[in-house]
Amino acid sequence: MIFENEDLFLDFIKKNKNDLTFVCIGTNEYVWDSFGPLLGDELIKIPNLKVIGNSKNEINGENIEQLKSYNIDNTKTIYIDSFISNNTNNIGNLDFKDDILLPGLGCGESLMLIQAFYLSLITVNDDFSKVIDKNYILSIINKIILKIKSITIL
Repeated sequence: MIFENEDLFLDFIKKNKNDLTFVCIGTNEYVWDSFGPLLGDELIKIPNLKVIGNSKNEINGENIEQLKSYNIDNTKTIYIDSFISNNTNNIGNLDFKDDILLPGLGCGESLMLIQAFYLSLITVNDDFSKVIDKNYILSIINKIILKIKSITIL
């Protein structure tokens, strides 16, 4: 697993740990789109974190517009989403960046344009011939949670 900009991710959490929100996008209906909700399930267990979206309350293509009803400060928010790549060598890699997020783009939809910090996990290639395993996603989530806990729980 390659984690692009991991230092930036950890610094962002340290800087905003007292007022940090995670918006976890995706659905458990498809393994390749489950990174957001599964990570949300673990994030809600960490005290003092605001988490929008998990397996029981998914934020996905059917209801993403509801994000507009939240008072989200994108300067203190990390969006979590699965990504599709045209390079099978990238599957399983994480990336953190401040850029434009287009949830749904990988499925041929552009549901909402969000300028924000986001953490993405590449879970599938563009022709869906190689899909990441759910156990692999869970192992990555465990690593991320340990990093977040080491910063936020002091």
